[in-house]
Amino acid sequence: MQMATAMILFLLVLACNGKNKVEEAPDESPDQEQEQEQEQEEQPLDFAAIQAAYDTYGFVLDTAGHPLEGVVVSDGFSSSRTGKEGIYWFNRHANAYYVHYSVPENCRVPVDKTTGLPAFFQQLKSATKRYDFILKPMEHGVETTFTLVCIADPQVKTVANTNRFKNETVVDVRQHLSGIDGPKYGVVLGDIIFDVPSLFPDIRSAMHVNKTGVPLFQAIGNHDHLFGAANEIESQRNFERQLGPLNYSFNRGNAHIVVMDNVLHLLGSASTYNAGFTAEQFTWLQNDLSFVSKDKLLLFCVHIPFKIGSVSGGSTVNRNAYYTEVLNLLAEFQEAHIMVGHTHDNSNYIHTVKGKQIYEHVHGTACGAWWNSTIAKDGTPNGYAIYTVDGSTITNWYYKPTRYSKDFQIRLYRGTDVFTGGHASKSWQFIAHNAKQIIANVWNSDPDWVVKVYEDNTLTGVMSPYTDSDCWAVAYHVGNKGLSETTYDKAMDHFYHYTLTGNPQKVEIEAIDRFGNKYYQSAFCSPSAADYPDQYD
Repeated sequence: MQMATAMILFLLVLACNGKNKVEEAPDESPDQEQEQEQEQEEQPLDFAAIQAAYDTYGFVLDTAGHPLEGVVVSDGFSSSRTGKEGIYWFNRHANAYYVHYSVPENCRVPVDKTTGLPAFFQQLKSATKRYDFILKPMEHGVETTFTLVCIADPQVKTVANTNRFKNETVVDVRQHLSGIDGPKYGVVLGDIIFDVPSLFPDIRSAMHVNKTGVPLFQAIGNHDHLFGAANEIESQRNFERQLGPLNYSFNRGNAHIVVMDNVLHLLGSASTYNAGFTAEQFTWLQNDLSFVSKDKLLLFCVHIPFKIGSVSGGSTVNRNAYYTEVLNLLAEFQEAHIMVGHTHDNSNYIHTVKGKQIYEHVHGTACGAWWNSTIAKDGTPNGYAIYTVDGSTITNWYYKPTRYSKDFQIRLYRGTDVFTGGHASKSWQFIAHNAKQIIANVWNSDPDWVVKVYEDNTLTGVMSPYTDSDCWAVAYHVGNKGLSETTYDKAMDHFYHYTLTGNPQKVEIEAIDRFGNKYYQSAFCSPSAADYPDQYD
């Protein structure tokens, strides 16, 4: 009804004007009168010619029927920006499934009443050429700040997994965000399911805005593809049908957020895929970013990390699959961040491209180590990340552990402890295992963090960063659960070691992040079964 009413109003304006443009009310200002005369002398847009020449077109209007200028509309291959008449047009790609618009910063994110997910798209139909969109303007203007939540890899394989996601992740997200003022948006960074397409409807229902408290945009992961499909298009169609477009963007505040598919399907089992982008995708990204002011904050959301790149395979973006080209595009912006998941561990990687730093956030996962515990394989708790966006920069971020306080950012160990997970013959010990050595796993740290040590309330030194595996996590997953050591024993660079100067009764760690936030830990995690990550403390 809203669409029909707005279109009637707009078409009445067109009919009264006699041209395919809206005539503005006269103004007494001589300068504005001159501008109006110049506009009237312009060649009017020939909508009939557009209808004859293109197979996809339409109007973008506000709820009052006024045309919206500057809205980018796309099929994921081509993009068109509306002029003052609010009209877009292009010839759709043969493989396009949706037509969608990049939500402008001054309009609300529409949410589907049934799915509870962002609804900024319409399914393309062969017999239909015209697709109109009605956008609702922001009631109080463009947001200056907002909160972004990034959730990586729910990766449900069973109904039990889905129930854990509902009862643990979703409940935690809603509760935590309820304590944060202002607008909130979210992106799920792929691997929604774990090769079981029948679970899509149930987890889609779990992500309803009424349950999470935040509209969640979706990225596709490798396990969301239908491996074994005849071709790349068929492998991704089920995701599209369930959750929406693959390559799209939206705007909030002074930030432009891009979401893309960077899984290159090799038409085999779930393990046969590369990472990167096709020529068509890169062209789409170039076009999308061409409409965006370079002083905006750019957030680039995909599933598989870039990091140092790889020659082939799906661990990181392949260097021959537009690795450098995409990074170069991101470096054109004043500030750019890459948001990814996939690896089931947490790390922060800083690219330097053309003298500019691009921060890549490799998120710990909602499912942790594939729902086998309450942690990921590197000891990072199951969880998600929270970002505060203010203007064209991110002013704060932290990793939010599921069912723990946001202040829980450190796990502390003694170097002399030996971890077995209950295994009869296998054991694991940290590299820094001399007497009086302590180890801190500070999973969301980066080079700007400082980790201090207090012995009996006296500052005695600063911990040194180093690379190690979380032996407590490895021992539980491999020694206790019988899982693959190749998969679950992974060295990471977010560990710190220190040799105590005395024999203190109390040891406390203070970790200070790049924003000045301080986190503390004084409890040591032991090899005891009481400390196993089989349940939340």
